[in-house]
Amino acid sequence: MVKDRGYVINHDTHTDMNLFRERCMKDGLIVKESMMFQVQKNDNPNEQLLVTFPDEKPVGVKYLKILCQRMVDSKVNRGIIVFPGTLTAAANKAIQVINTRENRHYEVDTFSEADLMINITSHQLVPKHYVLSDKEKKTC
Repeated sequence: MVKDRGYVINHDTHTDMNLFRERCMKDGLIVKESMMFQVQKNDNPNEQLLVTFPDEKPVGVKYLKILCQRMVDSKVNRGIIVFPGTLTAAANKAIQVINTRENRHYEVDTFSEADLMINITSHQLVPKHYVLSDKEKKTC
């Protein structure tokens, strides 16, 4: 999904299963914190994205505060949360506030793990997907 959005995927991010097990598993369990990664746009290295995988269920405002601080510390303006269960109502509201500020500097997208089990854009019956420009978004 990140590659489809125009971000550079380096070798460390796109790993084989053995390397994944070595980096992201401890005692046979996935340590989701170790799956976090940061990428930059192909055409604009200053536009960066932080992808996180929280363990907590449901994901709440406490986790959003941690994510926002990581984004500030890493000088990243976009974040993606891939969550295992649900988001709390307060977390949903906080994300709306982050994403709708007038002069927003940060943007957070959320996806459930279940939604990302398959890449729907690769299905033969789904038309090619592309990122809309700001102008195209306003006309929708």
